[in-house]
Amino acid sequence: MLVIPSCCLRFKHIRSIPINQIILDPANKHKYIIEEKLSTNNTLSKVAAPYFGEEEPLALDVDDKHLKIANPKQFNPSVLMKNV
Repeated sequence: MLVIPSCCLRFKHIRSIPINQIILDPANKHKYIIEEKLSTNNTLSKVAAPYFGEEEPLALDVDDKHLKIANPKQFNPSVLMKNV
């Protein structure tokens, strides 16, 4: 069984990357290619699909606010609500 990890970038950040650009995920160091896919409501959206080719990816320098939470089921939301 092949387990393909999802991209750790938020959709807002993926929208700003050109189509067919190969990127290196800053969190899990996997390669992804930005593609346009047809959604269920017949609209096009950009997605980061796993890339298994040999081309060198573009390394991204991304702020933490553009990364997804690692595991939302185990995440404690009160951590975000505390004043630091």
